[in-house]
Amino acid sequence: MKALFIEHDHLSPLGHVGDAISDLGYDIDEFVVVKEEHFTNPIVDVAFPDQTKYDVVIYLGAPWSVYDDSLPWVKTEIEMIQSSQSIDQPILGICFGGQLLAKANGAAVRASLAKEIGWHYVTSIDETIIASGPYFQWHGDCFEIPLSATELAYNGAANQAFSIGRSLALQFHPEVELEALTKWVDNGGRAEAESEGIDLELVVAQTVITLEESRSRSHELIRNFYKHFVTR
Repeated sequence: MKALFIEHDHLSPLGHVGDAISDLGYDIDEFVVVKEEHFTNPIVDVAFPDQTKYDVVIYLGAPWSVYDDSLPWVKTEIEMIQSSQSIDQPILGICFGGQLLAKANGAAVRASLAKEIGWHYVTSIDETIIASGPYFQWHGDCFEIPLSATELAYNGAANQAFSIGRSLALQFHPEVELEALTKWVDNGGRAEAESEGIDLELVVAQTVITLEESRSRSHELIRNFYKHFVTR
């Protein structure tokens, strides 16, 4: 079995999700959309791999917006998702990836009233897929639920998850561990968080303290994704 991870930048390691996918027996290919040298100017042409050759595709987060029409590769990714869904290919979208899934299925993606940064509680509508609990968040945009989708989780700030066909969209970041958080903080995240009044030292401490708990919750989520969306 083969899984393709679409990483939108060089700052987003696979973390818990990559470990969980590997534990399920997948060989993993990684594709970085915006290379490090283009990070400050992500308006680039991208030659994507053929995602339909994989058993599952995972779209990770990004510091950009899916409604930024200056990014030519966003339109390509939306078309890729629509192509995958037309052949019933399993997809997992995380944060920016979840927003891509929303837009690909006709739902709006917009700027949030307030950014979510840090560990925030998510309430599940279907505990067999997503367990309620604290999940890591770092987003300033949010998605609406597509008309033909099933809402799966929420909190007071944003819709947090939905499913449509064999696709699962998440607003939160189950993959995040200390490596990713450190990279985000050191590459523009500190100023962004501080502008929102976020205590990053507390966020880092919570990430360290809850590492095993978040790892367990993330692995459970991926096993549920595999059971409900991949093997059905």
